[in-house]
Amino acid sequence: MFNRFKKNKNNEEKATTALADGAVKSVSNDDIKAHFVDDITALYRQTGINQREFTQYFLPTVLSYLYFVQAIPATRYPAYDRLHGLADLTLKASINGIKVRNGMVLPSGVRADLIDTQKSRWSYLVLISIFVNALRENINHCLVETGKGEDFKSWDFTKGALGD
Repeated sequence: MFNRFKKNKNNEEKATTALADGAVKSVSNDDIKAHFVDDITALYRQTGINQREFTQYFLPTVLSYLYFVQAIPATRYPAYDRLHGLADLTLKASINGIKVRNGMVLPSGVRADLIDTQKSRWSYLVLISIFVNALRENINHCLVETGKGEDFKSWDFTKGALGD
């Protein structure tokens, strides 16, 4: 790691290679869309809204979320504890959440015609709440390095800082 730095004539350290070399490289939204095309299509079909609304509102949100979590594993679930694990888990949960949302009357006690006109808004709300919940649960189970690569400690960010 230290051999990546080189001193120049002003005695300043300068990186000779990118520090992210060897780390997981982030991919573009087009690559993400291609990788998750089946799940995004299933989510679109499950929402039951028109393609224009889905492309305008849902798709940018989904792609932004997937870009953000693309290399994060879902640490609580062994089946998803791998590269793209949190993204896979969240998309599956979103599809199932929209299925449940379609079977429920949200909000309760409102006329059916009003609920139908707001279907896309309620589906979007369910989608965002699933994204936030999946991210919160995973971050609460992060292991943070406390030593020199040997000591790790579980960090729950809702309880404050880890300390020194």
